[in-house]
Amino acid sequence: MLNIIKMDLYRMLKAKSTYIIILGICLVSLMLLYQSHEALIDLKKGIPVPELSVGIGNDVSALAKNPSILALFYSIFGSFTIALGLSVFSILFITREESTGFIKNIAGQVSSRSHLVISKLVCQSAFILLSFLTSMLTAFFAGKIFFDSLEFGSPSIFWKPICLQFLLHIAFATILLMLVFLIKQLIISLLISITLCFGVFSYLYALISKGINHLFKINGFDISNYTITGNIGGAASNMDYMRIISVSIVYIIIMLLVSILIRQKQDIK
Repeated sequence: MLNIIKMDLYRMLKAKSTYIIILGICLVSLMLLYQSHEALIDLKKGIPVPELSVGIGNDVSALAKNPSILALFYSIFGSFTIALGLSVFSILFITREESTGFIKNIAGQVSSRSHLVISKLVCQSAFILLSFLTSMLTAFFAGKIFFDSLEFGSPSIFWKPICLQFLLHIAFATILLMLVFLIKQLIISLLISITLCFGVFSYLYALISKGINHLFKINGFDISNYTITGNIGGAASNMDYMRIISVSIVYIIIMLLVSILIRQKQDIK
């Protein structure tokens, strides 16, 4: 399995698309931070700032209340910029080996096809790590330029939510993994992942939550708290750490097992 992981990591690091996508994430992050800077100026002048319910955007009001480096990072994570970049990378990376015939050459050399799935998740995790590091550097330097004063905060307060977001993005990667193996169509997989990142399913979550609240005569239940995209877009101050860890682990285990099962049943051509 280690040889498979090494080969996939080599392909990932050699591919130009990997660096183009990471560069795109940094540029979009920079654009979002500049828009946040302009929106904060408008807020200080009493000009209302419209909030986007669908699409890539961030919560400027949260940044206004807490002008810190961590808030800048969360404005990037919560905007689904990294999740969208991860979607494009995952779908291109996995479907490319199908189209080039690379997977056919190595499938017969592994003792279990589960190794092929785990190897892809390792590459996705490496991409997430690179995206996090470059985005955080972008946020740090852009913050120094665009914002007058930013607090760094306590290291314990700083790293805990960052690690949670990393775990959530890995869970999101397993969802993408399952989608690509199940659908095996680049365009359809990409469209579904984009709708996830752009919050289109939030309307469905709201409808389901309303139905559950009405059916069981309860208040305050929100199914998005138990979805990966709902937690990625959540505010750092409202985080229930144990819930997020539990939800992420459950998604990772289930999606990984489903992906392995799908891969074992499929004919590799």
